[in-house]
Amino acid sequence: MKKLLLTFLIIFTPTIILAETKIGIGFPLSGDAAWLGKNGLEGIKLYLKQNNISQDILITEDISFAQNQNTAGITAIKKMIEFDKVSAMILANSAVVNASAPFIDEKKIPSVAITGAETAKDRNYQVRLWPKPDDESIALVELLKSKRVAILYSEQDSQITRKTSIEKTLGAECTIVYSSAVEIDSVNTIALKVIQSKPEVVVLLLMPGKNGLVAKKLREMKYEGAFVGSVAINSKEEIKLSNGALIGAKYPDSNMTNDFITAFKAEYGHAPDVGAAPAYDAAKLIFEGLKESGTDTEKLNKFIHAENFNGAMGSFGILKDGTNSFKVPVAMRSVGQ
Repeated sequence: MKKLLLTFLIIFTPTIILAETKIGIGFPLSGDAAWLGKNGLEGIKLYLKQNNISQDILITEDISFAQNQNTAGITAIKKMIEFDKVSAMILANSAVVNASAPFIDEKKIPSVAITGAETAKDRNYQVRLWPKPDDESIALVELLKSKRVAILYSEQDSQITRKTSIEKTLGAECTIVYSSAVEIDSVNTIALKVIQSKPEVVVLLLMPGKNGLVAKKLREMKYEGAFVGSVAINSKEEIKLSNGALIGAKYPDSNMTNDFITAFKAEYGHAPDVGAAPAYDAAKLIFEGLKESGTDTEKLNKFIHAENFNGAMGSFGILKDGTNSFKVPVAMRSVGQ
């Protein structure tokens, strides 16, 4: 009888724990970056289906990238923690995650951040699952080396981090002839200054909804050089806004294994896009951690700081540099391909 009871506990305890657990998802589900939230949710739901976990376990909130929605995003995270009583969270949007990080630490909620900025640095209950900005910059070396480069960026945590990294990492490899923040009402003026600086490559580090407009304007003003950028340049919406100017532009992204790509295509009928693989691996980290730790928050938190992990992005581990970031493999991709 004791042996039978032990067998029951070993097999069914993880299922019982998951049935009583809620996982908070804070992704952009509206506005210009809604495509990123959609991609991420597809990755998470694929993991759940593969492991027979009900989607009812998810508490999903819209954490919009619109700057005037940051307060609403912070409120949504607090709601998931205090009202929904989530055991862990998967979050995007650097500005909102940065602002919420002290509260997340205070409440001891293990969290995985899919953010471009170093939101997990010096935090106790957060890890960051996205390529390091310096690694993204290194991936751009061959495209920018010995070139005249203009950098256009948004005043947003992730994009400023990328801009600073390019200047630091590649400053000796290329000649930065122009660098400026861009607002929608300054596109014409900035585009003229870019043309006057005669760059061979324009680096677009703008928030969703702006990259396409700037690329289109530059082409209209007879700019014939290349575009490179962050993952924000790769969406159907940006391609449409650019009138096709962004097609073929290069950008660094997280790696994706062939097994993940195959499984994703079989489930959704199309290839995984930006954010799907990190979100899948974030779910895998948390749910495998829950199976190991049960209801022990500290054990779960220790598990998500994994030194060795295999997932949709390949093999990677947490860095020992205080950033609580994973050393995620980087791959170069092209817009529209």
